[in-house]
Amino acid sequence: MNREELILKIQQTCSDNDNEFQEIIAVVLGGGFLTERELAHGFGVSLPTVRRWRDGANAPPPGMRSLVFMYLLKKLRESQ
Repeated sequence: MNREELILKIQQTCSDNDNEFQEIIAVVLGGGFLTERELAHGFGVSLPTVRRWRDGANAPPPGMRSLVFMYLLKKLRESQ
């Protein structure tokens, strides 16, 4: 998935869907858009938390996911 497709996917994703949240985190990290450390530091969570999000073992509440999505969109747009 390229940057533009990822931005569109994030914009269209419902924040209460666990599977979509995990998929987006996995693409962001696996696609080299952000590192685990950058996401953890930028959003103020631990590396293990980011790994649990990536692996689908855990996800933040929907309200917090919206903030994560806004952060990801900001970072993706900054790096264009």
